[in-house]
Amino acid sequence: MKSYDPFQTDAAHVGVLNDVLDSVQKAPAPKVVVFDLDSTVFDNRPRQVHILREWGIAHGMPELFGLERTHFVDWDLMTPLVRLGIAPERAQAVHADVKQFWRERFFTSPYCLYDVAMPHAPHYVRGLHARGAHIVYLTGRHEEMRAGSAESLVRFKFPAPPEARVTLLMKPTLDIPDTDYKKSAFEAVRGIGRVIAGFDNEPAHANALKEGFPEAKIVWLKTDRSPANDVPRPDLLHAWGFAGATL
Repeated sequence: MKSYDPFQTDAAHVGVLNDVLDSVQKAPAPKVVVFDLDSTVFDNRPRQVHILREWGIAHGMPELFGLERTHFVDWDLMTPLVRLGIAPERAQAVHADVKQFWRERFFTSPYCLYDVAMPHAPHYVRGLHARGAHIVYLTGRHEEMRAGSAESLVRFKFPAPPEARVTLLMKPTLDIPDTDYKKSAFEAVRGIGRVIAGFDNEPAHANALKEGFPEAKIVWLKTDRSPANDVPRPDLLHAWGFAGATL
């Protein structure tokens, strides 16, 4: 496994990004573009780095301060520990404690503020907004994370509430499965306007978007993803990130 490269581009990738821009430009209002947050417009690996560094300093494992976001390539916390050079048996011994510490912090507003925008994402999303799109952030984050999520959008200069034509949809509670929530929110999205495009890093969520909005250009972003073995539909578009678009 290797860390993903959000600056990676090729002709097909650039073509997908530019085609979405062109489609939004030509579509009549009201028109909608849907974005996930984590691993789509935000890189949350700095949040994970900070949490594991905190645990390491507090629990006598200061070598965790050497963690960098490139050590994270999936959602298994064993992976960054081993990639840092910690012996697998030692990593396994602390894994449960690390995971509990992580879980208590990762899904909170204050820790959202360690996230950074994906390279070029703010410019791309704002470019779509400037072309008349209503931007809908449809995320698996729950309501208790709203304040930190909204502040991060503003800080990185994304279109953000309370701007016109921006909506942030979040799960009522943490325990609702992300895919179930996103599907349940599709009716609210349809009430805003016609979906022209959507972006998500999780194959299951991108597949659901395509099923819910079959005429839309649904882009699977090849960043990181959950351990689930969901297979992207063959009719999904693919992109590495947001680099290379002609804005």
